[in-house]
Amino acid sequence: MNITIKQLSDNLLNDYLYFFDNIAFADNKEWEGCYCMFYHHDNDVKDWLSRSKEDNRSMAINMINDNKLNGFLAYDNETPIAWCNANDKKSFSFIKNLRKVYSDFDDSIVSIVCFLVSHQYRRYGISNKLLQAVINYYQKSGKKYLEAYPFKNVIKDSENYHGPFNLYIKNGFYIDKEYEKYIVMKYNLS
Repeated sequence: MNITIKQLSDNLLNDYLYFFDNIAFADNKEWEGCYCMFYHHDNDVKDWLSRSKEDNRSMAINMINDNKLNGFLAYDNETPIAWCNANDKKSFSFIKNLRKVYSDFDDSIVSIVCFLVSHQYRRYGISNKLLQAVINYYQKSGKKYLEAYPFKNVIKDSENYHGPFNLYIKNGFYIDKEYEKYIVMKYNLS
């Protein structure tokens, strides 16, 4: 494996689309139309469920072209194999899920809401490489905190899309708040 990490930009639009069109949800067809737009979509779950794959794909294209979707793609040679969505917290809508974190919109917080790793590349440290890229990038940004929301009592890989709890502990995050279904973890950038 020759793993590299690249920050998303409009130059990587085709790679992003290739990843979501062909790789991201090969083992979880139920979510294949998401394109990592769930937390960028402002309306309720009923409205989200009425959206088509094409609606979300178009939304992702527009957000990438407008530099509003931030994150990192992992590659094996030239093939995108993983994605991490990390953006200013105020760029996300948490009202549909993780409702308790919704009110704390400090401009100094960057939220990590999604890790997607091709099922063929899981358990090879790809998420760790992505998280290291997020940490390194945002340490130079002037932001104060990274915030993540791993779910508790995860049974299958697809439920770990916020990133596994141990990934964050291993990389210096601490528990900020704990709720019934998830944990709010923080990392001090300064």
